[in-house]
Amino acid sequence: MKKLAVVFLFLCMVMGAKADDIFWVGGNGSWLDQANWSEATPTWYVPGWVEGNPANPDSTWAENANLAYAYIEDGNPQVTWASRPDGVVQRVYVNGGHLEIDADISTWRSYLGNKANSTGTATQISGTHYAGSNMRIGGINGGTGIYNLQGGSLDLTTSYIGDAAGSTGIFNLSGGTLNTMRTTTYLEIGNLGNGQFNQTGGTALLNRPRLGYQAGSSGIYSISGGSLIVDKYMGAYNNSTFTVSGSGSDLIDIQQISFNRAVGANINFVVELDADGSTLVQVGTDAASIYNVGALLDNVIFKVDTLEGFDGQIGDTYDVIWAKNFGIHTTGMSFVNLDSTLFSWAVVNAVDFGYESGELLQLTVIPEPATMLLMSFGSFLFIKRKK
Repeated sequence: MKKLAVVFLFLCMVMGAKADDIFWVGGNGSWLDQANWSEATPTWYVPGWVEGNPANPDSTWAENANLAYAYIEDGNPQVTWASRPDGVVQRVYVNGGHLEIDADISTWRSYLGNKANSTGTATQISGTHYAGSNMRIGGINGGTGIYNLQGGSLDLTTSYIGDAAGSTGIFNLSGGTLNTMRTTTYLEIGNLGNGQFNQTGGTALLNRPRLGYQAGSSGIYSISGGSLIVDKYMGAYNNSTFTVSGSGSDLIDIQQISFNRAVGANINFVVELDADGSTLVQVGTDAASIYNVGALLDNVIFKVDTLEGFDGQIGDTYDVIWAKNFGIHTTGMSFVNLDSTLFSWAVVNAVDFGYESGELLQLTVIPEPATMLLMSFGSFLFIKRKK
């Protein structure tokens, strides 16, 4: 009986235990400077695993982290090679201020903008940020989270950009590598809130990016530089926009485009043409993949615009999507010209345009209605005179 009472008391203590909340108080300063945290001693209160920490009773990855939750409400904590967590940070909340990452760091869970009416920002310049569980950028109603990846690598499992209803999440990729291919993961860009992914450089290696996944959400992915590689599919669901801006990207390779939703879902595929057109979106390049079903664009709103320097002439063609092994499905797709230059679109046999197989979604510059009328009138006069 005595043993049972002791066991029961122990279980109550374990189940009732709460992690310590540690707050950043250092303004601009180094992560491992204990004076920059609300708890300066003992050493294991500094978020991160420390040898001999009694809060880490075993060696499993998830538990081998300091159980203190790191809260950053303002200031500029700096993770550098000289001052970085010496192990896994269990949780970090950036509800204000600016977390700067310039060295390797491991986190179990990360939350940016997890407080109403707050904006939390993290900028990664170099190093590897290994996120063991997930990252939520814009995690609560009224919260805004921003992650800027400028260099190094960010390794994620399933993560959320604009997670909660009423939240805003923004991911800016200008350099380095974002990798979500480690496990069967989703990158939710607009899960319940508003998510935006802006790629101007770097490399995005994605498993299953999904835009505007839940009802009431919105998701935007815009690429104008760097490389985007999706090894399974990119999905769009509610109030979603995928934009290919100009021809400056190195590679856009998406195994399957799955934008074919019901009428009224407001899914937009936008192409912005510069002097060289737009970067070709390659679909289904892995013939053996189970996701190799082509580009599903049924009921999508296809929009075309032009950028500074565009000088297309009547009859010029621009290749937009190449589906290598399966077709391009466009039942119910609508088309919108956003510029004074007018275009028509067609799905054509890619072989006729120098490709090895498959189909092309292609744009052609066409005359304005007034020009077409003049051309028709001119042809009529020519025929009449010929008679």
